[in-house]
Order: sequence, then C-alpha cells, then structure tokens
Amino acid sequence: MILQEKLQMLRKKNDYSQEQLADIDIDETIHFLIRAKQNTYSGHAAEIKPSRVASHDLKYEEGNHLYYDTYLGGQNFSGEEPIWLKENLIWCMNYSGRVLGEKFNGDFLKEVLYHNKLVLTCEKEPSLSKGL
Repeated sequence: MILQEKLQMLRKKNDYSQEQLADIDIDETIHFLIRAKQNTYSGHAAEIKPSRVASHDLKYEEGNHLYYDTYLGGQNFSGEEPIWLKENLIWCMNYSGRVLGEKFNGDFLKEVLYHNKLVLTCEKEPSLSKGL
C-alpha cells in the first residue's frame, strides 16, 4: 500500500529521533486514517473554521493523533490531508481533481470511503487484492 510505503520511508529518514520513530505504528496509523476519513468528509462532518480564504476544513483527533482534510475549490479542487502524532507530522497526502459531469454527485465517493471494509480485508488477506 502507498500509505504503508510512505510511513516506512518516514521511519528511515533522519527527520525524527529514534524515540519518535518508535512511536509510529504503521498499522495503527492506517486504521486511524480510515477512522478519520469516516469521521470527517465521508461521515458528512461539519466543517471547522477555514484556515484560508474559501477553504473547506475538517478535523479529527483521537488520542495522540491529529488529522486535517482541507481543500479549496468546487468543480476544480485541490487539497491536503496531514496526520500528526504527538505534534510531529508523520504523513501527508495532497490531491487535486475536477468534476467532469454536470450531474455528478459526490455522495457515492463518501459512501465508498465510509464503508471501506474491503481495504481492511485486503490488508489482512493480500490475495484478495490481486483483482483490484
């Protein structure tokens, strides 16, 4: 998985002390990210105060983890999803795209992100993801 590879790269870099690296549990971070998405964008959560002009911001905290999803635009959009552990950035993803159809409704995407049991199943049984 891309997330797992990114976290492993972060663990190898010299940006973190050995103590900080020991705190990063890859599986825990993946599951936190899934819960964060379920409790923000895909869970139809209320937006928080915008961090920039016309931005859409969502926030989720759990224990020592902190997640933000902030995006700009509508038809054409760009955003970022960082995760911090004990106030140290441990992962970040940027995204951008555009809506192609006038009748497009993003609710199906929210539904898929919210009910992503397949992702968890494929993690535990890699043979299941071969056809994806």
